[in-house]
Amino acid sequence: VRKSNEFAGRPTSYSFEIFTENFKDIALSDFTPQWRFLRKIPSAAFRRFASRDQVGELSLKSFKVIMKLLDEKVDDSEVQKHGFDPQEAMSLLVFNTAGALNFNKAYELDDKVFQELISMSQKIEKAMGNGLIADYIPIFRYIPTPTVRLVKEIMQVFIGIVQDEIDEHKKKFDENDLKD
Repeated sequence: VRKSNEFAGRPTSYSFEIFTENFKDIALSDFTPQWRFLRKIPSAAFRRFASRDQVGELSLKSFKVIMKLLDEKVDDSEVQKHGFDPQEAMSLLVFNTAGALNFNKAYELDDKVFQELISMSQKIEKAMGNGLIADYIPIFRYIPTPTVRLVKEIMQVFIGIVQDEIDEHKKKFDENDLKD
C-alpha cells in the first residue's frame, strides 16, 4: 500500500467485527504497526507461492476435481433430462481455490469438510441477506438476536476448521523442506 493513511480509519460494521474476530485482519483494520507486520506475512508468502509453478499445479488439481464432477453430470440421464444446477461445481471451484492457496489441498465433492463449508456458506448467505441489523442500528450489537447468534456459531465452526488444518500441518511440518 503506497498511501496507507488513506486506508486508515474506515467505518466499522458489526458484521466485519464478527468475521474478523474483532478486526484481527489486514483488510478492514486501521493502519498500525501491528497491521504493517501482519500484512508482511501473507504478502511474502503469496510472492513466494506465486513465483513457483505451484499456482498452476494447484489450479490444475482443482480443475481436475471439477472436470470429474462435470463428466459425471453429463453422463447422468436424470441431468440430461432436467439439466443441473452449476452452483455445486462453482462452490467446489471456489473452495478448492481457497483450499489450494491456504492449505495446499483440493477437496473432493464428498469430503466432509467441503460439505461443511458449503453448508456454512449457505447458512451465512441466508442469515445475513442484507446484513445484520446491528450494522445499521448500533444498539443491536448488545442484543443477542438469533441471527447474530447463528452467525457467531458458524464463524466458530469455520475458525475450528481452519485451526484443524493448521494443527494438521504442524504435525506434518518438515523444517528441512523449503516448500513447507
